[in-house]
Amino acid sequence: MTDKMKLHRVKELHPVTWVVILFAAVMVPTWLYMNFGMIHEEHLTEATVSEKYHEEDDYYIVVDDQKIKVEDTSKWMLVEADETYELTYEWYGTKTPHVVSINQAHDEDSVGGSH
Repeated sequence: MTDKMKLHRVKELHPVTWVVILFAAVMVPTWLYMNFGMIHEEHLTEATVSEKYHEEDDYYIVVDDQKIKVEDTSKWMLVEADETYELTYEWYGTKTPHVVSINQAHDEDSVGGSH
């Protein structure tokens, strides 16, 4: 088959096929970027910790049925179940969300104090 014949077969594709190809060419990279290339962050002002537990060397809290990893064990020890906190956590791709900052709700002082 010559190059002219191959090019002619590409030109014969149905317009709907071109639309599907263009849609996939735009949506697949967009989906990959949104799920694996972008860090997502969520801030909750009234987050109630329903439970806390650890598995081997990993420490977790559960907020709104969402398992969130606490990388700092001293923060995990201070958190109490059924208490309300101001919580910021982030994740990307299929990674488990992890705590960025946690503070008691309605507390005017941030961790470490303001003075």
